[in-house]
This record gives sequence, C-alpha cells and structure tokens, in this order.
Amino acid sequence: MARVLVIGIGNPLLADDGVGVHAAQRLAGRAGGRDGVTILDAGTLSFPLLPALRGAEGLIVIDAVQAGGQPGEVSVREGEAFDRFVDGGGCGLHGRRLAALIAGAREGGQLPPQRVLIGVEPALVDWGLELSPAVAGVVPRCIDVALDFIDRWQPVSATTH
Repeated sequence: MARVLVIGIGNPLLADDGVGVHAAQRLAGRAGGRDGVTILDAGTLSFPLLPALRGAEGLIVIDAVQAGGQPGEVSVREGEAFDRFVDGGGCGLHGRRLAALIAGAREGGQLPPQRVLIGVEPALVDWGLELSPAVAGVVPRCIDVALDFIDRWQPVSATTH
C-alpha cells in the first residue's frame, strides 16, 4: 500500500488564500482514518515539512494558485506538470516556499514519485476568515479529486475477508 501525504497550504486569515487548509481539514474527516494516508494542515509551508515527505510515494498539494483563471477555477497538475508549475513559481503567495520544499526533497532523495497539485484560483486574498462563495463552492470538488488520486495510488484489494 502506497503511503500518501496530503498537504493543505494557505493562510486561513486571508480568505481564499486558506483554501488548501480548509480542504485538508474537510478531507481529514473523510479520509483521515485510512491506512497509509497522512493529511497535514501545512499553513504557509516551510522546511519543517521535509521529514513528513520521507517514505511517501504520493504527494497531494492543495493550494490557492494565481494562474490567470476565473475565481473558483480548479486546476490539476500531475507529475511533470506539477514540477514545471512549482519550479516556475506559479503557486501564488506560497510558490517560493513550496518550490524550496520540493527542491529540498529532490536533493535529499525524498521527493515522492507521484505528485499532484490541486489548485484553486482565488477570488479574494484579503483579511477574512471565510472563503469567498466562488472558492467555497469548489472545496468539495477538491476533496473528490484528492480522494480519486488516493484511490488510484492505493487501490482497494479485490479480495475481502
């Protein structure tokens, strides 16, 4: 069974910037008890997360991304597309920190072979504890996408006991 790490990134004090944290918290309610799945509220992200990557075979990042889309637009970048986007600094406010984390994991031989970024285009990045309606409305989709990847990476055994 693959070990999967899900990290929700963001500052929940800055409205839509906190979408990753909100999504990770809700995902924990649906998948937090699954063997091999670790879900972390990574806040605004930093190097202390490197040990969490150790031994992970799959990494799911959920974050607000400023990629020029419409507010609430969900984008999924997997594998090399993840690498290009993160290395290019496309993750909005956390781009450099996420890029540094991924670079550190790569250098230390801890980069999970399977990686995906679930990005949400923010509508509002300003002081506020609530997500905008456009972003709040897509959080369930983000959770479904994350669960789809978890299921793909951790197939359920066809045998039952």
